[in-house]
Amino acid sequence: MLETLRERLLSVQQDFTSGLKTLSDKSREAKVKSKPRYEDTWAALHRRAKECADAGELVDSEVVMLSAHWEKKRTSLSELQEQLQQLPALLQDVESLMASLGKRDVCVKAVSTDLLKSFLRIQPNS
Repeated sequence: MLETLRERLLSVQQDFTSGLKTLSDKSREAKVKSKPRYEDTWAALHRRAKECADAGELVDSEVVMLSAHWEKKRTSLSELQEQLQQLPALLQDVESLMASLGKRDVCVKAVSTDLLKSFLRIQPNS
């Protein structure tokens, strides 16, 4: 009985070893078969990553150019805002000048009239 048990254990051990060897061989075959598939997948992923990086660089350059453009626009707008803030003072200065010119006009007319009268008094009727 022990001899039979021993033979059976030996048989199970051999079957187990044979199964492991077969499993190992099949696993190795599967790796060999799937390796090109993984390499192809990796190559496709790498290619796609490069395309995405190139697209990202293009977008980045566009954003930089757009940012520079809008920075110029913002600067121009700030300058315009400063000039518009000075406009009320400018209008007040223009009104003041116009009033002063009006007074000068009245003075010039008065002086003109006085000079004409003086000239006519000096001149005999000819």
